[in-house]
Amino acid sequence: MPNIEVKNDTTMVCHFCGKRFPNETLRSYLCFTCCLDCAEHRGYFTCDKCGILELKSHLLELDDECFCSACASDYGYSRCVSCGTYNVAAEVENGYCKDCLDKYFVHCDSCDDLIHKEDAEIDNGVFCPECGACEFLSKVCIESDTFDVIKSRRFYGLELETAGCDYTSLLRANKAWGSKYDGSIVGKEFVTSKINGDAGARAVSNLYEVAINNRWTVDTRCGYHLHLDMTNESVEGLKAITGAYAHTAGVWRRFVASCRVNNGWCRDTSLGDFESITSQQEWKRYCDSRETRYLWLNWRAYLSHKTVEVRIHEGTLDYMAIVNWVKAHTSFVDWAARVGLEAVKKSFFNKTTQEQFDALCNIWVEDGYTDLPDYYAKKSVIFTYAPKEAICEA
Repeated sequence: MPNIEVKNDTTMVCHFCGKRFPNETLRSYLCFTCCLDCAEHRGYFTCDKCGILELKSHLLELDDECFCSACASDYGYSRCVSCGTYNVAAEVENGYCKDCLDKYFVHCDSCDDLIHKEDAEIDNGVFCPECGACEFLSKVCIESDTFDVIKSRRFYGLELETAGCDYTSLLRANKAWGSKYDGSIVGKEFVTSKINGDAGARAVSNLYEVAINNRWTVDTRCGYHLHLDMTNESVEGLKAITGAYAHTAGVWRRFVASCRVNNGWCRDTSLGDFESITSQQEWKRYCDSRETRYLWLNWRAYLSHKTVEVRIHEGTLDYMAIVNWVKAHTSFVDWAARVGLEAVKKSFFNKTTQEQFDALCNIWVEDGYTDLPDYYAKKSVIFTYAPKEAICEA
């Protein structure tokens, strides 16, 4: 058998011109191979990154380089789903380039979700439909005609976060409640209008019934936030309330689940220098100086709602837990505003937490809440309660 010399051919013939070229100078496209001159003459160009041959109209010129669509994605570019242009991925939000975002979309002022302009509700702000309903509630005031359960005339607002909440439409008949999505929780956040007295207790009872019947749930990510109205408070009253909370923070922490103590959504903080404030303008500057709203006592809420927000309570759907918290805080701030900062200091400054709890209990009992001392003594585990003389409002 004759010896046959096998040669490795490193050339190929161009499909269009018929000339032979080294393999490395040819490009493949679909079912044919061609030289660069023929490719360019017929409108084909190569990707600068992977070398694939594409029609020029199918390649992307980005930052003075030529990309196929696959390489554009690999090298940090994203295609706008609206106009089809490619942009640096960091400049594309929810699939849209900046020009299309500005043209067709807005961010909700409340939850910061991206919403189409056609779906936005614009009324002293821009809101998604969910937050728009809550914003409407914030402008509604429900004044109670009875004060048997919650005795204070002070207005308040509730925010209850959930982990699971089916059949929320069952609450629509109750005009006190609205709901919205919150990125920090799995379920929805339920919020009330500005409300007071037993109207609030009735609203909570309605929500509790729906929640129990439909097996709503909360988890450790959920919180219960109580807004206390400060609309009519003087500067002296605001200072007294702030001082009262500053001196009793350790007591209030004993009433809530351990997962809420120093939680990132309701952090502990010094309440700073507030005693020298003499005007409403200075008070607003003080509120604005608070580093974040995610503090257990959020005074930044005063700037937008004229409230102080107590954020430390764990998530709950229990009627008694919700209503007792309202009773405890409305009674406490009413007392502090009434007696002034010096009397607040006299009652709570340089006292043990047990002595502070005793003083707090006397405030509640004087307001007719004889059930609260035992309720919160049991929640705290460490406090005991024995009735003492009522606090002097000097």
